[in-house]
Amino acid sequence: MAFRGYSPWFKINSTFSLKSLTAQVRAYARPSRSRAVVNPSRPAPPAREVWVDPFKAPPPPKANFRVLLRPALFTAVVLILADPIADAFVERRTKNPATKAERQAETSNTILPIIGINVAIFGLWRVAPSFCHRIGALLIPYAPSPTQLIVSTFSHQDILHLLFNQIVLYSFGSIICDTLGREHFLSFYLQAACVSSLASVAASQAFVRMGFFDVSRLRVGTLGASGSLMAIVGTSTVIYPEMPVGFMFIPFVSFPLKYIMVGLVAFDVTGIAARWQTFDHAAHVSLLFHGLR
Repeated sequence: MAFRGYSPWFKINSTFSLKSLTAQVRAYARPSRSRAVVNPSRPAPPAREVWVDPFKAPPPPKANFRVLLRPALFTAVVLILADPIADAFVERRTKNPATKAERQAETSNTILPIIGINVAIFGLWRVAPSFCHRIGALLIPYAPSPTQLIVSTFSHQDILHLLFNQIVLYSFGSIICDTLGREHFLSFYLQAACVSSLASVAASQAFVRMGFFDVSRLRVGTLGASGSLMAIVGTSTVIYPEMPVGFMFIPFVSFPLKYIMVGLVAFDVTGIAARWQTFDHAAHVSLLFHGLR
């Protein structure tokens, strides 16, 4: 490994001697006079922590909307075909759940495998992070792929993020799955995953183009099921606007779901305007309205 300011080669004379070799080693280890000297009294600026996919090329020096072409086409195909495919599977059913217990069993058999996939990918991040990158478990704004649009929405790296999202998925997802049916719930969930991921990378590209963020924004990856869950919450609000919703850490207090949704929209719109980067507010807002459609 050669560093700037150092000569990577020894110049050994034809007449070898220990004295000459020692002098050459000392010259090799001594920095050149032309190398800039860093002032030790001046603290270096803190490095910004970013997630970078090691299997993709470095980001371009400016926003490039052409990288959105394949994800946009893939999302359009999913939006067009998901519902007809769900209808075809419904027609192939040989038995429909007739009782409440049967509907609850079908709902659990639909929601719990989704939770299992989320938990499995969370575990993979601990034992095989390179494999997670390869399967698209991290959505990269400067190089999004169709697999990233879906797999990243089943991916979590933080235990609290995973736990909270799975509680919301089981609570609201069970309601919507019981209302729409298994096939249409799965099609709706995949549509929401694609729309949220596409909105996320499109917003990052647009914000960099408009100067809201610098180009390093394109290297910050996103993951999590929050986008799809926002679509489920939006749909729940349309169907059951007066449904009381409580909070885990505030017992005996509940609010109608329609007011919760207004608060979520206000929070995410404020996050976009204030340039908060902790959450993917653009994906959240897009999926709330996707659920309201």
